[in-house]
Amino acid sequence: PPADEVPVIKELYVAPDRRTAIQECRPFLEAKYKAYNAWGQDKALPEGDSFDVGFEELIRDRFVIGDPDDCVRELKRSVDALGANTVIFRIQWPGMEQDKVLRTIKLLASRVTPAFSPLSSVFAPPVIKAGIPLSAFSLIMFPTPRRLPRESRYP
Repeated sequence: PPADEVPVIKELYVAPDRRTAIQECRPFLEAKYKAYNAWGQDKALPEGDSFDVGFEELIRDRFVIGDPDDCVRELKRSVDALGANTVIFRIQWPGMEQDKVLRTIKLLASRVTPAFSPLSSVFAPPVIKAGIPLSAFSLIMFPTPRRLPRESRYP
């Protein structure tokens, strides 16, 4: 039988424009993936794939980075290609300033997740309002409409 849940995990960074998004997240993601490469984690990747590449190549088809419209397009492409019904985002990396993370959460909640589900924007705002500090391993999840039970799709 098909799986009830098909998750996908993505590094995600949203900013008001693509250029700003890439500039702001680049040093943190480069450092993270250079460490992964040094640890040999890219040996688990398909043959010919590596973390030891330029940043533009590293992020292509792997991360979701850009303005809200860029992120919606890339997420839809990933969800459709993989048949995912749950998305997990890594949105903060060691050393990243909290204000940038909070801006990503706000843009994700207000401009990205509404494109996927009528309930999805409900998930992130309480985190912002509660002032809960996020760690480098914080995750945000939102179910796509296929994941929601019929009775909970519309409040």
